Amino acid sequence: MSRQFPPATAVEAAGAELNGMQRIRFWGDEPNPYSQEIVRELESVLKRNPRFNERLDLLAISGGAEDGAYGAGFLNGWTDRGDRPEFKLVTGISTGALIAPFAFLGPAYDDALERLFTGTSTKDIFFFTPFEALLGGAAVGNT
Repeated sequence: MSRQFPPATAVEAAGAELNGMQRIRFWGDEPNPYSQEIVRELESVLKRNPRFNERLDLLAISGGAEDGAYGAGFLNGWTDRGDRPEFKLVTGISTGALIAPFAFLGPAYDDALERLFTGTSTKDIFFFTPFEALLGGAAVGNT
């Protein structure tokens, strides 16, 4: 069965833009062609801004599928402990990518993050379409 929408080519991925943001995507099988430039830009910002010279808090959140709730709970607990920093950069993979915006926005969004991971079930995300699949549909589920 062929895909309805083929994956982006390396050239298409390199030229991707989102709301005017450039250099946000690159082909996953090759080193990030922008990493050295990004590091130089970050170093330049740090040197120009004394506030950043004090401390730079970065967070990388792993995935974990349904176990990603651990990351959400960890952030809420960190807030409760009272020493959760304000992150300058947050990134995540899979479920971690869903948590990352909330972590970046800060403790004011902890309640929303908790609701996302404790009040959401599979029926809120997808529904089964087994008959469509049997008749040549693309999948056994749909969002």
